[in-house]
Amino acid sequence: MAIVTPQLPPALTRHRAALRLGPTEYTLLTGLGRYIYLTAAQSTRRAYQPGSLRFVQKRLAGLVDAGYGQRHLGFTQSGKPPDVFSLTAKGWEAVRELGMETPARWRPSEAAQRGFLAYAHDLAVADFGIAAERFCTAMAPRADLAQFRHHRILQADPLQVRLADGRTHRVIFDAWLDLRLTRGEPPQQRQRALALELDRASEYQQVWRRKITATLAASASGYATHFGTTSLTVVVVCPGNARRVDQLLAWTEEQLRTEDAEGAARLLAFTDVDPGTVDPRALFLAPCWRVPFQRDATALVTLDSPGP
Repeated sequence: MAIVTPQLPPALTRHRAALRLGPTEYTLLTGLGRYIYLTAAQSTRRAYQPGSLRFVQKRLAGLVDAGYGQRHLGFTQSGKPPDVFSLTAKGWEAVRELGMETPARWRPSEAAQRGFLAYAHDLAVADFGIAAERFCTAMAPRADLAQFRHHRILQADPLQVRLADGRTHRVIFDAWLDLRLTRGEPPQQRQRALALELDRASEYQQVWRRKITATLAASASGYATHFGTTSLTVVVVCPGNARRVDQLLAWTEEQLRTEDAEGAARLLAFTDVDPGTVDPRALFLAPCWRVPFQRDATALVTLDSPGP
């Protein structure tokens, strides 16, 4: 999906006139609206060249001064912690007027990072979304990111499923992506919906296996109506942690066997590749994804070779 300057509706001219917001500011605002939390480095990676970091930092600081954004101190294991940016209520009003989906509620106190695990999780979710955007930009017009829905959006209307034991379980993915891939001759656009599970080794086996059970139940009943498609691949990303991938695969295979659901293995794909550091084309096209019960790794998506 190409990064383009949004067309501003007339209602936003008052923002531009009062605060001199331009294409750069609106590009940064829409990034924060999509991913909720971003560092300056992530905002740069999403839409600008690597050498533009200082330029982006200055423009983000301008949004904060204008009341559209908030700045929070992140976490680091060494050196100076990076600043993390999010929108204020005023910023959410601006992106809502651009037609973007926004959280059902947003309190200023919720914007502050809740701790290292939440901080690392939120930024890793953004890393995957940014990688998807950059992949589609690189592969255009053969790939397009039609939609990205953050878990802060999804949790307002969760998918609820009833398990075999009679309990109700809320299924809220970390993000849901609608990829459109153009393949074949004549070219036809096909949908590939991805449900992101970002794992940072914080869940125990029982919790993970219950999540697999709920995901299987959702895919069989409820998912298609809730998301408007039957396309589903649950992508489990464990950035830089190959041992965790091995562990989650083992737990998943055990649960699939327990439920006699080995055929549902194709719904799941696991990787330890870090979306924040790898070439996005490698993340999606290289054989770096593992499917339960399959010996060899595979690519997440396939595209026809480009023409001359």
